[in-house]
Amino acid sequence: MSRAAHRMQWGVWGRVLGVGGLLVSLSAAAWADAEADDGAALSLADTTPLLSRPSQTGQVFVEGWVERAALRPATTASHHGVGLDLRWQQTLTPAWQLQWSDRLTFDSAAQGSQTAHALREAFVSWRPSASSVFDLGRVNLRQGLALGYNPSDSFKADVQRSLSTLDPNTLRANRLGVVMLRGQWFWVGGALSAAYAPQLGDAPRTASAFSPDWGSSNPASRWLVQFSHAPHPLFNPQWSLSGGEGQSPQLGLNLSFLLGSATVLYGEYAGGRDRSQLDRAAHLTDAPLAWRQQFAGGVTHTFPNKLSLTAEYQTSSAAPTATDWLGLQTTPAAYGAYRQWVGQMQGLTTRRAAMVYARWQDCGLPQHDLTLMLRQDGIDQSRQVWLESRIAMGKTEWAVQWQRQLGVPLTVYGAMAAKQSVQATARYYF
Repeated sequence: MSRAAHRMQWGVWGRVLGVGGLLVSLSAAAWADAEADDGAALSLADTTPLLSRPSQTGQVFVEGWVERAALRPATTASHHGVGLDLRWQQTLTPAWQLQWSDRLTFDSAAQGSQTAHALREAFVSWRPSASSVFDLGRVNLRQGLALGYNPSDSFKADVQRSLSTLDPNTLRANRLGVVMLRGQWFWVGGALSAAYAPQLGDAPRTASAFSPDWGSSNPASRWLVQFSHAPHPLFNPQWSLSGGEGQSPQLGLNLSFLLGSATVLYGEYAGGRDRSQLDRAAHLTDAPLAWRQQFAGGVTHTFPNKLSLTAEYQTSSAAPTATDWLGLQTTPAAYGAYRQWVGQMQGLTTRRAAMVYARWQDCGLPQHDLTLMLRQDGIDQSRQVWLESRIAMGKTEWAVQWQRQLGVPLTVYGAMAAKQSVQATARYYF
């Protein structure tokens, strides 16, 4: 990359960071007016399922969107679509409950129309006592405290279906669940859970739009054990051990520390014997095993004006080094296969990455949320910028999203087909 191009990229990046700096300055000025809510800071982690649930609840909405993208090298494309989203749960008796989550989308683009159906969750829960609950069916079990990358998430591979947004919270909520039997036991300050997911298929992403896609969610038999106990109100560790067919046991650890009244320091770790990501993408089953470890950690601060800022660092010793990454780019077939594989696995493309995430609720107007996300690869220095403005008006929700990828060809973000895109979405809740 020339010095001029490098300065231009950092100039764009600097302007974006300048906007983030303005948000921080405005929030810091408001800090002196009120105390932050502890619960806002602690909302980073996924909560355990509630033991007392409503007798009936649900959410149904329909949405439509239109998107315009500037493609590489110098073309444009547009597409539009509609989606129907359903989430429903029903308590049959004080001890039994049903839960269902489903989404149907129709997307029209120049390459052709596509209909997709995602059965995200469908399971029955049995609560024999106030301190235990058992689930059977398709469950979206989300693990990990980190926001942009979750090394300890045992069930994240090949289950991402809704790509209408880059927001990591929405992506985790909209993915396919895994068919499993799960038991959970609770006590004051701690919990124990165990899950077993059987193999139901080995052919993911079938051609049928309405297929339940068991091969994606349950390609092999897997198991998971989690244990957590908080020795102190400000410190909450969680241990996990997972494994399955064709995989060595993997150790997971999630830690969170409450610093002050509205700041959370968190870390997420996973380690175990495994092949490198390049070997796994190439299906080299006889490749050597070695101890591989992944980590994601950061800090989140919530200001009294409802602005939440997160900075996160991510690394994986299983991902390619700088030398490996440059060598891979010289082999187009291997490069393409690896990019497709790592996307399905939701892993890090290269060894290091970083992310900044800012969400400002009720920004300027009630029910108006502004979200900014910045991602940067630590090896090739390519970057991604995503900005969303979302406002709710009664039963209707309007949103505008903008994203841009910065980087030379074949870098993590420079290789993406869309250099820049804008999407407008309208959503109506029934």
